[in-house]
Formats: sequence, structure tokens, C-alpha cells
Amino acid sequence: MKKAILVVFIVLMIGVAFSKELVVYSYDSLIPLIDEIKDDFTEKTGIDLSLRTFGDSGAVYTKILSEGENTECDVFIGIDSLMIESAKEAGIFLQYKPKNISDVVDENLIVDSDYYLIPFDYGPIAFIYNEDEFGKIDDLSLEDLTSERFSKSIIIEDPRTSSTGLSFLVWSYLLLGDDYIDFWKSFKNSLLTITMGWDDAFQKFEMGEAPIMLSYGTDGAYSFEYYGGVEYKTFIPEPGYVQIENAGIIKYSKNQEEAKQFIEYMLSENFQKHVPLTQWMFPVIDVELPESFNYAKRPEKIIGEDYNIDIEDLIDGWESAIY
Repeated sequence: MKKAILVVFIVLMIGVAFSKELVVYSYDSLIPLIDEIKDDFTEKTGIDLSLRTFGDSGAVYTKILSEGENTECDVFIGIDSLMIESAKEAGIFLQYKPKNISDVVDENLIVDSDYYLIPFDYGPIAFIYNEDEFGKIDDLSLEDLTSERFSKSIIIEDPRTSSTGLSFLVWSYLLLGDDYIDFWKSFKNSLLTITMGWDDAFQKFEMGEAPIMLSYGTDGAYSFEYYGGVEYKTFIPEPGYVQIENAGIIKYSKNQEEAKQFIEYMLSENFQKHVPLTQWMFPVIDVELPESFNYAKRPEKIIGEDYNIDIEDLIDGWESAIY
């Protein structure tokens, strides 16, 4: 009997000794998604998943850079496409092309042809508005938002502190080129306030401080899922802009093979089917969407991206126009 107990104990200890832990760094809002998939991932691979969050995506990126080769991070999830060139120049990611990359529904979502970073979700930048307070908004362009009708009626997020705000700034540049500065000089009359982030903006919007807010095209899906109806309307000036979020393997990782397995898993149905109701973004592979996503809105046309944009110069121009 004692020998049997000893054998079981040894087997358990061997399992513990040879089990691997994969450390993922990300932003706080990824927690619900990882909670949904981590047991399934471990069951399929034998790899334990440890998520460590550090505020928003920018904070995570800064932390990895500061830790350098001493980082414990194996995989970074949540890096915006606008940061790809900066990340590649910093040389912190491992190049890896997943075997199932062809499952991505649109090749335009694969913004890094070198495969240092792999897409996992995307969402259109949009405006939400209170139709009862403001009236119906028909199809319009970005320039239309500078008209007197919109005076002091819009809340946006600061591009220096918010990925939503930065996406909108880049959108204006891609549409207008160097004339984006003139647009912002006119558009500032339409702004009630500029907030640090999306949460601050939504709080002010819900309190009725302004009838329009810069947000995402999935807001209607969120509203239907949790409130059983769509309280706010959505409009997207055409052509629209899509924010793409990516993941990458840290080149200093001591668990690179396990990290590759996770990237493959990230593009699987078991992972992607949880994206809509945890991240409120669209999955990058073809999975069945929940009913609430019938109320999400996507642009008819998407503007082409340029990932060689000098973000610092762009923000300098924005500051000169706004302040």
C-alpha cells in the first residue's frame, strides 16, 4: 500500500516538474477572454497559462521594453497595428508564421507580412449618439463633422493616451493627408471635451454631457447583449477605419515552442469564438457570431493603412491644431 502511494506521489511530482507555464502580458480587459479559454488550452496542450495585466496596451509595451531580456513575458497580446513598426525596430519579437494563418478571413488584417505580430481581433472606429437628443444623423464624411450643427456636441479620446483617439487621428490623416491639421483646427469647435480614455468618455456621454462620442461599431452589440435593446445609434463616416489588435512572441522567451502553440491556438475556433462577447471586437477567423452582433456596424469601405506613419509627428501636428 505504501509503495502504491509512493508511486502515485512520484507520478504527480514528475507531472509538476515537466509542466510548462506560459506567461502572457496584456491589458486588463483581456482577463474575461483568458478566463474563457485557459482551461481548454491547458487540456489540449498540457501548458499552464498565466496572465499578467498592466493597465492598457501602451503600459504593457513600455514594461516589456524596460524589462528587456530579463522579462518573464512569453507572449504579448493586444499590441495595436499602429505600433508595429516601432515594435519591429525595438527588436523584441520573434518571427513566426502560424500554420493556420490562412484561416484569417481577410488578408488585409495581416498587417505584418514578416509575421512578427499576428492579428487576433479587429473593430471599426465609429461614433455613437443619442438620437432623441441630437436627431438622426445620415451618412456623412469626416469634414461634415466640422459643421455648425455639431458645435460643442462631441466627446473624443486623447490620441496621446488612448488607442481609440489615436486611431481616429490616424484615420483623419489617411483621409486628408497633410490637410488633417486644417481639419482639426475646424473640428475642435465641434468638441465638448477630450478625455484620457474610452471609459472616461463613455461616463461623460452616459451622463448626458454631450450627445455624440467617439467609440466602436460594436457598441450596438454590447447594448443589445446586456440591455436587450440598442439605446444609442451608430454612424461611421466613409471610408471607415478598422483598428486591428495583434499578438507576438517575445524573442527572450524561454518557452518559444509553447508560445508558438499558443499563437496557433489563438487563431482556432476555440479561442476566436470568445472574442465577440469578451473583447467586443470581431474575430479574425470565420466563426458564428452571437445574435447581438447583428446590431454591430461595419463600414462599407475601409481606408487603406500606412504603417510607416510617424506617430510623433502626427501628434505634434494635432497638438498645434488643438492648442
